[in-house]
Amino acid sequence: YQRRVHGGIFTEKEIEELSRRFTSISKIGDDDNLIDKTEFQLVLQMESCMFVDRLFKLFDRDNSGTITLSEFLLCLGVLHPNGRREDKVSTSFRMWDLDEDGFISKKEMIILLSSCMHSTSLLITKDQMNSLIEATFRLADYDNNCNIVLMLNK
Repeated sequence: YQRRVHGGIFTEKEIEELSRRFTSISKIGDDDNLIDKTEFQLVLQMESCMFVDRLFKLFDRDNSGTITLSEFLLCLGVLHPNGRREDKVSTSFRMWDLDEDGFISKKEMIILLSSCMHSTSLLITKDQMNSLIEATFRLADYDNNCNIVLMLNK
């Protein structure tokens, strides 16, 4: 049995390991105990693109342009298997809601999926991407207004 800390998500041992990893990442560029976007990209081994920018923004909660240890742990806590479902859903929603208007449009999905395909080896045709988006909207657009709204009780 390991005592859980940081909202019950991580064990003390996991916090120690994540803190060590954070420190090593933050030393890639400036040794300032912060992770900037360049260090973040290098660790992900991805070129600068909208997907990386959106992911960085999820970690950088205060929009300072850097990630603190606390922000690092908060975001990883969401991704952790013990993380709350509601936090996972709202974080995923924020990733896709590019204009931060509280809705995910088909256009936003096309933009982000296209960015992902450009920056990874993910190869799908335009028709496959459109089919994926249409299927997503059939499942998640509850009021058929061509927008997905964050609804945690559905």
